[in-house]
Amino acid sequence: MRLRDNVLRIIFLLPIFLLHGCKEAVVTEQPVIHQIAVTPSVTGTASAWLSDYIEETGSTLIDLRPLAYPYALEAAEQGTMEAILTGFPPPTDWFATPLVLDAVAIIVHPDNPLRDIRIESVQGLFSGAVSDWEELDGEANPVEVVILLKTDELRATFEAALPLAYDPPSSAVLAPSPEAVFEIVSQSPGAVGYVPFSMVEEEIQQVRVVRINGIRPGPSTIADHTYPVILEILAVSPEEPTGPVRDWIGWIQAGIE
Repeated sequence: MRLRDNVLRIIFLLPIFLLHGCKEAVVTEQPVIHQIAVTPSVTGTASAWLSDYIEETGSTLIDLRPLAYPYALEAAEQGTMEAILTGFPPPTDWFATPLVLDAVAIIVHPDNPLRDIRIESVQGLFSGAVSDWEELDGEANPVEVVILLKTDELRATFEAALPLAYDPPSSAVLAPSPEAVFEIVSQSPGAVGYVPFSMVEEEIQQVRVVRINGIRPGPSTIADHTYPVILEILAVSPEEPTGPVRDWIGWIQAGIE
């Protein structure tokens, strides 16, 4: 019976020992992560800004979500995104503040001898009217047009800058992002496409940036708008951002000024 009594005593006392041994649980409040939508052609630039911001301030309260503009608008209207970084103009009555000017750079394969092109010939290339590089004093080689999705601000800005509205050729390659355009053009001698100049500013070995009307995109020709295809990146939101989102937007603007 002694063994049975001891077992019963242990079973009786065990909850008491456990209660005394447990420390009061500490509830740690998790920081709020602020969601910002970025449209495809702005994603690379915005990611670089956020990386620099984290390195400088140590803040990790901002999270970027790549979204096509229609979905970004819907998310912001529903309150799941606090702001959008984009090259599209905002809806009426929304808050908007400029961040930086970029350019839409026309790129070709580095083996392509094209250095300069008139804006009218740009129209011919991307409409399919010019179908072989021989027509632009290059070597005989079919033109491979690479374009972005209709929901991309870079495509909208590029097409709006051309003299006439046009439809891309049915053979055009539809790329999901500027990075994909860059990759295709860098590997195809007959390809031509467009990307943000900020993407190719230091990548001169893999693609060639073509001048338009004798003007090459660069800090000075972008700032004074002499380069003919300019993209303005904005921060937009249904209401003016506050807190960490406002702080980050202010940091971006202060660094660019």
